[in-house]
Amino acid sequence: MTLLTEVMARPLDGGYAEAAARREAGLAVRPRWTWSMVLAIALVLGLAVTWGVRVLRSPAESDQRARARLEETAEAARARLDALGEQVGALSAEVNALRDELIGLRDPSAAAAARELSAQVGAQAVTGPGVRVAITPDADAVAQGNSDARIRSGDLRLIVGALWQAGAEAVAVVGVRLTARSAIRDVG
Repeated sequence: MTLLTEVMARPLDGGYAEAAARREAGLAVRPRWTWSMVLAIALVLGLAVTWGVRVLRSPAESDQRARARLEETAEAARARLDALGEQVGALSAEVNALRDELIGLRDPSAAAAARELSAQVGAQAVTGPGVRVAITPDADAVAQGNSDARIRSGDLRLIVGALWQAGAEAVAVVGVRLTARSAIRDVG
C-alpha cells in the first residue's frame, strides 16, 4: 500500500522536480557533452549495424563454390536424365514393334485391339488433332510475392480432370504422358 500511497501523494518523479529547479536557476538541464556523446554512440552503432548487414548479406566464397558444385551436379543429372529418357523412348518403340509383330503374326484383329489398348494406357503414342493448353503464372504478381498467382498442383489436377472428362484420348503434362492411374502431386 505504501507504493500506491506514494504514487497518489507525489505523482511526478523526483527527476522532474530537479530538472525544473535547474531550469529556474538558469543551468542547462543536460550538459552539452552528453548530447555529443549520444550522437557519437548513435553514429558508431549505425555504422556497425550497416557493416554487419552488408557482411551477412554478401555470400561467402565457400557458399558460392558449393552452389557452383551443386549446379554442376544438377546439370549432369539433367543430362543423364535426358539421355535415359531417349533410351526409354527407343526401347519402348522397339518393344511396341516386336509386340505388334508377334501379335500380328498370330491374329491381326488382336494386334489392332492391342494397339488400341496400349494407346489408352499410355504405352503408345497417339496421333491426330489435339488441344494444347498453356498455363503461365502472372509474372508481376509472382514478383510481388502474391502466392495465389502461382500454378499449383491442384490447378493442374483440375485441368487434366476436365480434359479427361471432355473425352481426351491422351494427356501429357510437361511432356510426360498421363494415364488414368497417374497422380499429380506437389513435392516441395
